[in-house]
Amino acid sequence: MNYQLPGCKHAVFIDGTINCPEEKDRGWTVEVALPWEGLKQIAGGRTLPPKPGDSFRMTAYRCHHDRTTRTAKGWAWSVMGNDNIHIPERWNHVVFVDRDA
Repeated sequence: MNYQLPGCKHAVFIDGTINCPEEKDRGWTVEVALPWEGLKQIAGGRTLPPKPGDSFRMTAYRCHHDRTTRTAKGWAWSVMGNDNIHIPERWNHVVFVDRDA
């Protein structure tokens, strides 16, 4: 479980204050570029790059750990139905297309 995606690029923009729950943030944005070559190792034989109509399951998860109360609160892109984000069958389908969205 120590996999690092070779060639993965990411960027984060935060419109607020990091690690300061007392202040209300305005939002944040994350952008990730997934390299097809790096994904081959975990693609399970899928065609890479994907063809139009192919789909992958994926999710995104954000967690805030409160060090004072030793609690955590999480937000997921997918509706998980419980507190376990490690169930890929519950992740959203991302369908690839050959046109601009």
